[in-house]
Amino acid sequence: MAITDVQGISKDALAAGAVWVQVESSLAAAQDGWIRSTSMRMLNLLGKQDRGAPKAFMVLNTLSLAVVVLTNVPFMILQKSVSRFLSNDAEVQRWLYKLLWVLVPHTVTRILSINLSVFYVPLGRGLFGSLQTFVSFYGIATPIACIVALTNVVTTSELPKLVACVGLTTIAQAASACISGVWLWRLDWVQAGNIIKERANMDRESAPALGGYEGA
Repeated sequence: MAITDVQGISKDALAAGAVWVQVESSLAAAQDGWIRSTSMRMLNLLGKQDRGAPKAFMVLNTLSLAVVVLTNVPFMILQKSVSRFLSNDAEVQRWLYKLLWVLVPHTVTRILSINLSVFYVPLGRGLFGSLQTFVSFYGIATPIACIVALTNVVTTSELPKLVACVGLTTIAQAASACISGVWLWRLDWVQAGNIIKERANMDRESAPALGGYEGA
């Protein structure tokens, strides 16, 4: 983690950063259901060439985003209680209290970036998806986080450096969501439906052949 490379970072701040990462992992796992539901539902609608697919996609994204925001409200209101629950050390609690807010933009941008990039592989644009992920993380987020966290160019304060470290992924996810959003805005949904339908039919046609080969 970049947190360990921050010059002069205290053990308490480092511990708080580690706890933040663990909490983020738990919240990410909780989002998995919405992400899978959106992906499966949209591929099903596009495969059927449903004209309501774009509207359904907007609804699913709005609902998933609303759930994330609503779950963040009590989480942020109870920041101090959450900090005390996660650590018995007073100094670690103090640092956690200053870091927990980053989870709000992080969880919001995470579900948006993943949901908005759900069509890359099914539509045969996996290379573009990988490219936009690389640009978002390594071309945009990493340089910003490194300049803030690992140098004294922007600040010498410990807290902004720590926030930059845990917020690196948030920056990347926001960039990814913007790129995917522009790509989706230009997407031909009818053509996308045809591609997915053709791929589904090809899978059905190849299934008996594969089964016969295995039986032989």
